[in-house]
Amino acid sequence: LFRSREYFNSYPDNIMAVRLSADQAGKISFDTNLENLINGTAYTNTVDGDTITMRDALSTNGLNVEAQLKVINEGGSLSTGTNGGNPAITVSGADAVTLIFACRSEERRVGKECRSR
Repeated sequence: LFRSREYFNSYPDNIMAVRLSADQAGKISFDTNLENLINGTAYTNTVDGDTITMRDALSTNGLNVEAQLKVINEGGSLSTGTNGGNPAITVSGADAVTLIFACRSEERRVGKECRSR
């Protein structure tokens, strides 16, 4: 099905990109979502158009964390719904799809030190 899978990661920018392309037009279809694995104290998970945003706060130190997944389709269509109880984006009949995943946590000053996770 997939003619190519390309991966790119940028540590300074905290992003990972994945591009999927098919050997035939309109053959890429799937659901994608973000699942919370940290079990923090302020969980939210929303979809806005082509982007899923998940936010939470770490229960150990209260640092806020955020992850976003942007879905860029070439051909076909995108729709929103749920998958496993989480907000999801469905790709239907695309020729190629690029997924861009970004995540970060806040930094807090503690005395003269900066604490980050």
